[in-house]
This record gives sequence, C-alpha cells and structure tokens, in this order.
Amino acid sequence: MNNVMKIKTISMLTLSCLLACTNLNVYAEDVINNSGYQNVDAQQVAEGDIDINETNFPDPNFREYMKDEWDIDNDNKINKSLADNLSYISVSNREIKSLKGIEFFPNLQQILCDSNQIEYLDLSMNPNLDFLYCRDNRIRSLDLSHNPKLATLYCSNNELTELDLSHNPELLVASFGGNQITSIDLTKCKKLQELGCSEMNITELNISGLTDLQKISLYDTALTHLDVSSNTNLVHLSIGLSKLSNIDLSHNLKLKELFLDENQLNTLYLGNNTELTNLTCYTNHLPYLDLSNNTKLNILYTSPQDISVESYKRNGKWIVDLSNYIPQEYLSRVSIESKECNYNPVSGIVELPNNEINSFDYTFKCIDKKFEYDEQEMYVEANISFVDGTKFPFTDVFLKDWFYNSVKYVYDNGLM
Repeated sequence: MNNVMKIKTISMLTLSCLLACTNLNVYAEDVINNSGYQNVDAQQVAEGDIDINETNFPDPNFREYMKDEWDIDNDNKINKSLADNLSYISVSNREIKSLKGIEFFPNLQQILCDSNQIEYLDLSMNPNLDFLYCRDNRIRSLDLSHNPKLATLYCSNNELTELDLSHNPELLVASFGGNQITSIDLTKCKKLQELGCSEMNITELNISGLTDLQKISLYDTALTHLDVSSNTNLVHLSIGLSKLSNIDLSHNLKLKELFLDENQLNTLYLGNNTELTNLTCYTNHLPYLDLSNNTKLNILYTSPQDISVESYKRNGKWIVDLSNYIPQEYLSRVSIESKECNYNPVSGIVELPNNEINSFDYTFKCIDKKFEYDEQEMYVEANISFVDGTKFPFTDVFLKDWFYNSVKYVYDNGLM
C-alpha cells in the first residue's frame, strides 16, 4: 500500500472513530472535499473555540454582535468555556435576519431578539431556554418542542399561523398577539399566569383549567364569549374591541382592573367585584350600570353607550317604557337630557313629543362616589323604533281579530 493510500485509510479510520464516539449531527450543508471525504464542521467535532465567521454566523449584524460582545481575546473567536456557559443573547433592533449560530450555546437561558427581520428561529439546541422575547419580527413558524423549561414567551407581531405550546408546561407568561393564529390549545400550560393574544381573529378560547391566571389581554379579537368562572385569581382582564355580548364575572373576586370597551355588552353585573379599582366599559349597549358595591373604584370610564328602545302610543302620546330595560329600583337614577321629553322616575315612562325624533339621551348615575377627573354618570343614547298598534299587553288579541281596533283604541286612550 503506497503512502497516499495509507494516509487516506488512517484519515478515514480517524473520522469514523470520531463520529462513532461523539453525539454529532451531520448536516446536509457539510462540504465534500476533493478527495471524496465528507468534512464535518470542526466546531461540531473538536473541542475548541468557535470562529466568528460567515460559516458559523451568516448574518453580518449578528456576527458583529458576537464579535463586539463575546470576542473576549479579540481574536475573532469565542472561547469554548464562555460559549458553554453563555446564558443570554440580547440583539434587539439590529436589522438581523438570521440567528443561526445560537446552536453553539447549549446553556442559553434568555434570548432577546425583538424588532428585527428574522423569518426563522431554530431553538432545538437550546434546551435550557426559559425566556424568549422575539416579537416584532417576520417569524412564520416557531418550534418550541425542545424547550421544556420555557417560562416566558413574547412572540407577538410576527407571521405565525399556529403555535404549539403542549411541550411547555413551565410557561408562566405567553404573549402571542398580532399573528394569524385562529385557535390555541393552552390545556398543558397549567402554571400560566399572564396571557396575551390581542389583534387576532380568534373566535374561541378555553382557559377553564388555568386557575393561576392573573392577567388576560384580549384586545381586538373575534371573541363572542369567554368563560372566566374558574380563573378565580384573575386581577386584570382586558377584552376590548371584540364582540362580547355578556360576561360572567361573579366568581372573579380578586379582579382589580377591567377593560371591556367597544364590545356588544347589553348587561354587566359587578356586584361581587368589590376590589375593582379601574373600570373602562364605554361604547357598549348598556342601559344601566350599578356600581354601588365598587367603592374602591378610582378610575371610571363608562360613556358613551347606545341602546335600542321601542316606542308605542298610550293615551294618545308616544312613550318609551324604560322599565323594560332598567330594573325598577334603578329608575330614579335616570336623568333625561333631551328637553323635549318628559320622564316619570317612578314608572320609568318617557313621553316623546312626536314620532319623528330618532333618539333621546339620558344619564344614569352609576355610583355616588365622586371622581376628580372621571365620570360617575353614564351617558346613554336611546335609539327609537316606533311600533304602531302592536305594543299592548293582550297576547291573545291578534291583528286579524275583528275587535282588534276597538281594544287598541280603548287601551291607547287609557279607557281601561
């Protein structure tokens, strides 16, 4: 065997031994040399420092960060001991497109890479990661199955269409709003304390098993319903710009901050929420709001509201009966703002000047407490629809009956 063949044979045996004795991954991009041998990256095979070069860190801005922050000896290398113990990377707002190279740091615990142009993020070699702040990028997929210790996740405002959190049981904070996600499974995140999924077309959200939840932010969603009855530790709840028609908060006794503005609520009971300090619920369809029990309130925004009411003729006058919309015990809290209308606070009857007006305004006194800057009265616009001849209390008298007009005349003119 000539010398050349001996060298090739020895090299082949040496490489085979290295591959057999180490836990290595051979990648598709590994180079094939002129001799026909596959070269495994030296950084993956040998113990040693990590070269700060284009191969290991393809993105020039990320490469510059690594050199500026971690090239301790100023030799374009990262000390192997340092790499093994590196616990955080902070590269926010640096126009970075790729974080390839983070696989050299197996003990990374925190990554801050928000406000960049990253499309793909490989975290498979970072099993100790517990904090990830990657919001405001262009990330299309995010695999977190290799990060079981992850406790804090901020990945809002990316291009994600799905997010699997089933492998992250230690998650305490999850914020992933501003993506294209339409559904999310949180059943494995039993320790979750803060949840943010605003600005998404999400229609359903099951949080029934998340008893440690303290803060929920759900602005600008397609939610029509949310069950928070089991979230008894809830302190902050924001569900603005959504489509809620009702919500039961009777079990959330620790609730302090509540934001329900711009929904479709037509009723809201807060009698059990005595710890409430901050309430915002303007632009809904609330005819009244009793806050008598909420004496700790110091910030209150309730106006405007708009509701729909029916008007019908009685005793020759067009009226609206507010007792159909407001409980009897609260009618005295109503003050009619429209001067052309007369109001009886005992019966709740509003007399209209005619059937040509479209609406009237009133205020409802929610609470006796006075606020320095905020309101204690809720402003309501009542939009009127006029009912001709169908609004009287005889359910067994029908329009087709021959005596219908006679009964209607007697009732409308107060003769019975």
